[in-house]
Amino acid sequence: MEFYRITISYCPEVHPILPCISTPQWRNWLAHGTYKTVVVSDAGVGDDGFEKHMDRLMELTEYMVKRIREQPDKFYLILEPELVNVCFWYIPTRLRKIAHSPAREQELGKMCPVLKARMMQSGTLMVGYQPDDRRPNYFRNIISSAAVTEQDVDFLLSEMDRLGHDL
Repeated sequence: MEFYRITISYCPEVHPILPCISTPQWRNWLAHGTYKTVVVSDAGVGDDGFEKHMDRLMELTEYMVKRIREQPDKFYLILEPELVNVCFWYIPTRLRKIAHSPAREQELGKMCPVLKARMMQSGTLMVGYQPDDRRPNYFRNIISSAAVTEQDVDFLLSEMDRLGHDL
């Protein structure tokens, strides 16, 4: 199944032999030390090292979703993850016994900037937030580093609770 198409052309600024792919994508391959094993075929570009890296990021994303689901009083998963994006709300103590509703969502959305400021002031976390066309602000965590571990995910969730429980 083909999800995207890579145009084959000569791109000396990227690599003289490989298909024309974006410079950030090429740098990502280089960062994983796997550029020597890149295979170009009719099916596109493939690489075992990059595949293993992405598999690990997906495992960590699944782990984060599992941990969020294990704590439904503290976190509300908004959407099933898209690749390595996990969209959720943190639920402070005062809102934990209130049924989920549009009014509660508005309150949760107002807390995102406050909790983000606390994260930045403490210097322990930096998780982005944003609204969309159907919801107010929510947290959007992106796992992109090979250095992230399950312990880091656990720390992120517990630190959000520590910093935001009293909101």
